[in-house]
Amino acid sequence: MKHYDIDIPHGGEIIKATYYEAPNNKCIIACHGYGGSRGSAAIRHLAEAMYPHGYSTLCFDWPCHGESTSPRECFSIMACLEYLDTVIAYLKAQGKDEIYCFATSFGGFVALRYAVLHKDAFIKIVLRCPALKLAWLFGRPDVLGEGGPVITKELIAEAQDNETEILDDDLASKLLIIHGTADKLVPYVDSSDFAELNGVLLYAVQNADHRFKNPDCLMLAIKYAETHFLY
Repeated sequence: MKHYDIDIPHGGEIIKATYYEAPNNKCIIACHGYGGSRGSAAIRHLAEAMYPHGYSTLCFDWPCHGESTSPRECFSIMACLEYLDTVIAYLKAQGKDEIYCFATSFGGFVALRYAVLHKDAFIKIVLRCPALKLAWLFGRPDVLGEGGPVITKELIAEAQDNETEILDDDLASKLLIIHGTADKLVPYVDSSDFAELNGVLLYAVQNADHRFKNPDCLMLAIKYAETHFLY
């Protein structure tokens, strides 16, 4: 599988990305979680699963994550939404005009908000254990642990302002949520309540934790995502 690291210009910054390139116009944008990086095992497994079907995958480091040079104290939801703008524009310039999204935890929050603001951005979306109540989660630094950007009162307020509760029918029909029933960071009930309210397809992975550390659970989630993207 052909893949390589790329630098995507973004104003005065560089977005660090890895591109698993397949020879057609379909591409999955993969968004990692808070405190993570584009080197996620889940993203790599997804890219490997989708490549034989002709889907490229592009993953990148959020601001203040991975190889990003953004100062940790400058992290914001708006900055992440602007990163997505730039990544999508880059892909379209490469001829990738059918764009899908796979996003985890914090990345799921941002991707969902982006899809609400840009109705036609993604053909289909898979959210794995999305942090739908991000403001509440950011208020629990003891649970989040160290290594991520600085969480300020302003960031918590911004997360609250960007929280998504109600979807229109078209967006709901594009969406699949995958969530582990043993998730102690982002409660499974958040996804189940949201899915029921909006008529969104939800797959529960029994005994999976937030990071899907069990390989069998992770590969089941990848299979669910693969099926959703293909059909």
